[in-house]
Amino acid sequence: MTPLSQTDAERFRKEAEECLELAEKAENPLDKEEWLRLAEDWLKLAQEVERSTRFSGDDPLPPFRTSLHANV
Repeated sequence: MTPLSQTDAERFRKEAEECLELAEKAENPLDKEEWLRLAEDWLKLAQEVERSTRFSGDDPLPPFRTSLHANV
């Protein structure tokens, strides 16, 4: 298995952004909640990758929205 990289963290952040966009468009409150949960999960994955790459000497990515629910 290949170690995760900053590129993976960027991809995970993009996935989180897409989930946020879908949450904004969701008409059903349950769908909106699920999209927000998925966005949070993607963000957590990105943050884990960033933490692991910091230990390997890579530069961290710029900060991402930390409060997903407040922006939707």
